[in-house]
Amino acid sequence: MQHEIHLSLALSAGQCKRFYDGSARFVQARDARGRWVRFPARALQPFLTRDGVHGEFVLVHDARRRFVALRRKA
Repeated sequence: MQHEIHLSLALSAGQCKRFYDGSARFVQARDARGRWVRFPARALQPFLTRDGVHGEFVLVHDARRRFVALRRKA
């Protein structure tokens, strides 16, 4: 069974650079309910622009709370 967590992300290009230079492997963010979630930084790669990563996203995880996918909210 998969579960969804709704996130609003606003990461600058400088913040995202940390994921690519290896100094940060995970992203920590608050979900829509105010809870902290953590997921692999590599999940942001498809959404990265010159300005960073901005927008509304859905984080999908399994019953063991392991990362499955990150997608932009439709």
